[in-house]
Amino acid sequence: MIELTATDKLISIISSLGKISKQNHSSASIYSLIEALNLNIGTDTDISSWLSTLEDFGFIHIDYERNFIYAIKPYLCRSAVNSNELILCGVRNTELIKDLQNWCKKNHLGFQLKSNSNNFPSRISMYINDKIKNIALANFELVVPDTPTAYSLAYRKIYPRDVINASDDIYFESMEKFLVYLAEEKMKSLDPYFLTYRKNITFFDTESLHFIDVMDDSKLKLVKFHKDYRDIYELISGDQDSGYYYLPGINPRYAKYLLFSNKKYRLFYDKSKNCLFIPKYCPLPKHYSFALSHCSCMYPDEVVLDIRNPQIIGGACKNTFIRYLNIPETIVKIICNQLSIGY
Repeated sequence: MIELTATDKLISIISSLGKISKQNHSSASIYSLIEALNLNIGTDTDISSWLSTLEDFGFIHIDYERNFIYAIKPYLCRSAVNSNELILCGVRNTELIKDLQNWCKKNHLGFQLKSNSNNFPSRISMYINDKIKNIALANFELVVPDTPTAYSLAYRKIYPRDVINASDDIYFESMEKFLVYLAEEKMKSLDPYFLTYRKNITFFDTESLHFIDVMDDSKLKLVKFHKDYRDIYELISGDQDSGYYYLPGINPRYAKYLLFSNKKYRLFYDKSKNCLFIPKYCPLPKHYSFALSHCSCMYPDEVVLDIRNPQIIGGACKNTFIRYLNIPETIVKIICNQLSIGY
């Protein structure tokens, strides 16, 4: 008998609805669905982090502009650790799992379903040979990737449309070069008294990794304020003497790492165990988190570390980290080079 986790059911329900609101005040929102399924995630901040993890692992898509959540159609990921292992990502239900199980049995191939927690989807994997190019089921066909999925994801360049509301058909090899483009082409002059009309404004602190009320003297700042029932993020550069410039509507996950984009900062990577530690409240930009999660699709765990090294992102004080397992150093190097940080 196939037992789905509560998170499997949640993703399936979102799929059947088409989309669901991310706003807490809405009667038909992700929060009401979490409550109905008795999922114990925690605070609103914990739920936001949990949703980001589900997005990173290819189960949902979050539209931050419109505040909606969508389910992702089923697809296969090829492991970067074992190239013969395929992992099912996206929406799943009992019927699809049974079809995959029967297909593997018919073709004398390995099949495995693991459920370690209600707070994560089941991990469904198959072990195939190189001759198989697709998996044809009764009502569905799944394409088998030729190469490990994580590498194609990690090599993806930085496109302005991923970060800001722009249609420029260009890309950048690194965050450092992208930041120059933003400063020269996209940032607008800002009233020096912007604090007076941006209500409830807070500033991202690169040490605690939280938004705080105090503005520091750094030349580049990420600010957040509330408007029309949603959080607005802006990148602000300059100071009182030289003048302020701002970039509205920026993706917060990219914006945070723009602040870290010089070799002074680095990620914490344990080479001996192939583990990468990402601060819980400062997830990598979506495409890079996507690459990490698709190395082996092993769900990460949370660890509290007291590194006391301000050069490590999240290491300035005691912090909660997400520990990603089975991450090849090659992947870490590709990601860090593009983010213009070290490891």
